[in-house]
Amino acid sequence: MKVIVAGTVPINPEMRDVAVSAIRKCVAETKKEAGCRAYEFTVDLNDANLFHLYELWDDDASLEAHMKLAHTVELLATMPTFLGGQPNIGKYFVSDSGSLL
Repeated sequence: MKVIVAGTVPINPEMRDVAVSAIRKCVAETKKEAGCRAYEFTVDLNDANLFHLYELWDDDASLEAHMKLAHTVELLATMPTFLGGQPNIGKYFVSDSGSLL
């Protein structure tokens, strides 16, 4: 069963450079992980200090392994220094999917 992680992360404008640097490092390393099909942080079109997170994993075991790796632990430890509010991130289990268009 595939796992999707999706949500938003508000960034403190004064700490945006710190956030971008920390996130870029984690994204680059995460995309190399077994079981990772997608791992993206994108900037909201209407708010440059709101980042959208989208992850797609082969299974929950891959996601759980990711959560224990050094680059993920480092990002999570750094996050409180650059957050501009409460993140809103959900975890979803997908049993079936197909093309929309």
